[in-house]
Amino acid sequence: MGGLIAPRVAAARPQARIIFLCAGFAHTSDAEQKENYSVLNGDLYTRYQEGDALGRTKMPAERAIAAYYQDVPRELAEWAAGKIQPQWVNAHMTAGPIAPYAYRIAGIIDCADDRILQPEPHAKLARDRFGMEPVMLPGGHSPFLSRPADLAEVLDRIVRADGSRARAQ
Repeated sequence: MGGLIAPRVAAARPQARIIFLCAGFAHTSDAEQKENYSVLNGDLYTRYQEGDALGRTKMPAERAIAAYYQDVPRELAEWAAGKIQPQWVNAHMTAGPIAPYAYRIAGIIDCADDRILQPEPHAKLARDRFGMEPVMLPGGHSPFLSRPADLAEVLDRIVRADGSRARAQ
């Protein structure tokens, strides 16, 4: 969901930049929305969800660990799975298109063993849509838990490069 939200927040903040981390992209057209769905591992994602009477979805802990935290130490994965809150799937499915925002993107980070986003199709989408090569980390969907030092190094590199570009303009 974060990939749908970040560009909308950035639009309201004139100096804001975006770093996508294992995130889908907000769409600027119906065609882009279809492309976005094509890079999700939709079968796993929807199969692992459980709905409630209010129309919300949530992944039970064991399924969340399998989908999001497969390379996270077990105790930490259990803690993280316990923090997941129900989401309104309708919000994800009905979010409308937004104004183009490619110029706001500082970087894109994908993970080679992500079970939610298909890494290579997502990277191709990033190249085709934004002209950016994602940084590919090893591991699954949650590098902030499985390899925080590696992620911090990549984030630092992206921020420094983005700052250098801004100063050059």
